[in-house]
Amino acid sequence: MGIELFASFFIYIIAFTVVNYRQRLFFVYLPILVFIFSAQFTDRFGITKYKVTEAIIHFPMFLIGTIFADMECYPKGQRPLDSLRDLNLGLSILRNVLLLAILLCYGAYPGDSTLHQMPYTGHETFFQVVTFNFNMPKELCLYMAGIAGMILALTSEATQWLLGTAVFQFFGAISYSLYLIHCLIINWLQYETTKYMVYNDDIPFNHAAGYSFLAYTPVLILVSWLLTITSDEPAKDLANELDQASRLKRNKAAKPIRRDIDAGDFPPDEDEIPEELVCPTTLWASSKVKLLGFLAWFALIAIITESTLSYEDNRDRIYSEGDPLPYEKHKREDMNDFQA
Repeated sequence: MGIELFASFFIYIIAFTVVNYRQRLFFVYLPILVFIFSAQFTDRFGITKYKVTEAIIHFPMFLIGTIFADMECYPKGQRPLDSLRDLNLGLSILRNVLLLAILLCYGAYPGDSTLHQMPYTGHETFFQVVTFNFNMPKELCLYMAGIAGMILALTSEATQWLLGTAVFQFFGAISYSLYLIHCLIINWLQYETTKYMVYNDDIPFNHAAGYSFLAYTPVLILVSWLLTITSDEPAKDLANELDQASRLKRNKAAKPIRRDIDAGDFPPDEDEIPEELVCPTTLWASSKVKLLGFLAWFALIAIITESTLSYEDNRDRIYSEGDPLPYEKHKREDMNDFQA
C-alpha cells in the first residue's frame, strides 16, 4: 500500500501539470524517467550509493501507465500507437505474437536469485537463454513485459475483445481487492498448506504447490469479490461524495457517482443534485454505513498487515533449527530425476 499511496500523489500532480505543455512526451515524461532510472543504474554498477527505496524503484511503472493514457488522448491520427494499429493482417499477427512472447517470457521471470533456490525443472535453462545468461535485471524484464502488455491491449482488437469478455471484466472489477488480499492467502495459508503436504505427506514440492493453488484460488477470488462489494465500491462512492460536498465551487461537469442520479441528465443542474451531495452535514449523516465500512476496511488492512508481518518476522526463527524450507526438501531429488 505504501508504494501505491506514494506514487498516487506524484501521478496526480504530473497528470494535472503536463496537459498544459506540448511535446510533453519528450520534454516532461522522458526527463523524469531518465532522472529516476539514472540513480538505479549508477547504484547497480557501484558508481553511486543512493540506495533507492522500493517506492522509487516501482514509481516509473505508474508513470509509464500515465504516459500511455495520455498518448491515447491525443487527437486521432496523432496518437503514437496508431502506426501499430494500421497494419495488415500478417503484420498484425506478427506484432501480437512478438508482444505476447515478451509479456509471457519476461513477465514470468522471478529473478536469478529466486530461480536458483527453486527445484530444478528446466525453467532455469530457459530463463538463462532469454535473459542472456541472467545479465538482464529482473526489474528490466518486468518493465519490458508490462510495456508489451499495455501496447498489446491498446493495439490488438483480439486482445481488446478478450479483455471485454465477462470473465476479464469481473477480474478487473475485483483486481484491487485481489491485489490487497493475495499476499495473505498465498504467502500464509497456501504456503503453510504446501509445507504441511511436503513434510507430513511426503508430497513433492511441485505437486503440493499445485494442489494448494487449486484449493486456495477459488477462496482468493471469493474473498476479493466480497471485499469489493462490501468495502471497495462503497469507499470509492464515499470518497467521491466527500470530494463534491467539500469543494468551494462544485464542478458541474463532473459526473456524480451516485446511483440514483440519471446518467442521461448529465450534467445535472445544481438544484437536481441531491442534498447529501451539497451539504457536508447531511452527507455525513447519510453516509454512516459507508463510513463505518470504510473504517472497518482500514482496520482489516491493519490486522492483515500485522498478522502477515508477524509471520514473516518469525519465519527465520521457525526454521532456525536447520530444517529445510518446503521447496528445499525435494530439490535434490527433483534435480536428480530431471537429469536422469
